[in-house]
Amino acid sequence: MNEAPVGVAQAPVTIKIMLLILSIEALGAIAVGVWVGIEAFDEVGSHLVGTLFLALVCFGLAAFLILTIKGMLQHRAWSRSATLAWQVLQIGLALGSWNDDNRVVWLAFALFVPAVIVLFCLFRKSVTAWLAREIPTD
Repeated sequence: MNEAPVGVAQAPVTIKIMLLILSIEALGAIAVGVWVGIEAFDEVGSHLVGTLFLALVCFGLAAFLILTIKGMLQHRAWSRSATLAWQVLQIGLALGSWNDDNRVVWLAFALFVPAVIVLFCLFRKSVTAWLAREIPTD
């Protein structure tokens, strides 16, 4: 593996785009977690435990995304898999919000477009080279 992580200034543009989008997604997860946590105590007749659990899931997702960002900055190969897994799940959430009963078009696009951009960047040669494992030579 690389001995010293290179700063984000030397990162390829595709990595910078992915880091920006992942950071926005992490901040969004934190914001939704805070909002859901506040709503747990404001709603009359809401299920307190279930709502607080949803807030914890949002905070867990934010922690996952932050660790993925940190791994990507440190050239960790696993961060590519973590990014891929989350973006595929995010596309599933986008498709789920585009249903016939209560279609939320803006939410579907807000989830779908960044995920597709990250997936496009994820399979570029510059990202593969940035996150490549070095095989030790003895």
